[in-house]
Amino acid sequence: MQTLIRRLGADTRYVLIGLPASIVGFALAVAGLAAGAGTAVLGVGLFVLAGTLLAARMAATVERNLLPDVLGRPLGAPRYRRAAAGAGPLRSALAPLTCGQSWMDAGYALVRLPVSVASFAVVATWWSAALAGLTYPVYGSVLHQIPGNTGLPELLGLGGSLAVSIGFHTGLGLLFALTLPVVVRAAAMLNASLAQAFLSPYTPAYEEPEPGRRAPADAAAPTAPAAQGGPAEAAAPAAR
Repeated sequence: MQTLIRRLGADTRYVLIGLPASIVGFALAVAGLAAGAGTAVLGVGLFVLAGTLLAARMAATVERNLLPDVLGRPLGAPRYRRAAAGAGPLRSALAPLTCGQSWMDAGYALVRLPVSVASFAVVATWWSAALAGLTYPVYGSVLHQIPGNTGLPELLGLGGSLAVSIGFHTGLGLLFALTLPVVVRAAAMLNASLAQAFLSPYTPAYEEPEPGRRAPADAAAPTAPAAQGGPAEAAAPAAR
């Protein structure tokens, strides 16, 4: 039971935090990419694009730190491409433009907003319905005494008595409460799967190793054994 409650709390926190984070990330990504692309011909736009990609990196790092609570395992840190050793300040500043993972981070900031909005709406609705239904016996009598108040059970033809209203809303809240862990888990995994697709370490074949890190050396090719009767042995009889 404690594991279920812990899982429900982690999934709920991940989905609820994801909405404001996705709004901020989407706004920064759209503004930065649009401004950078529009002024790229002037040169300054390249620096705007590079700064936008760096901001997307930081947002992606925060997201990767949240994912282990949902996935149960770390996602892994990518190896971002950096400028070569000894590169000048201009080349170092524009290095993010040549990093594939940085563009993937920016793409994630663009596409996650609709998923975050839908997930937030579903999770908030399920939590609200479960809490409102289970606590209806506490405030239901007050609502029932309001003149002209027509409840859902009465609209459905089940009757307008207080007992029917309490039983209906409590049962509905219990149904939402029982399905809450499944619904919240599905919403959290939907967001986590999208994050995995974009934020998993991306190392294409053309990516150069980090500056200062030597590429793994190939295994030394085994030397061919000297053939019997080779030149060394052939020279021996001649010396005699």
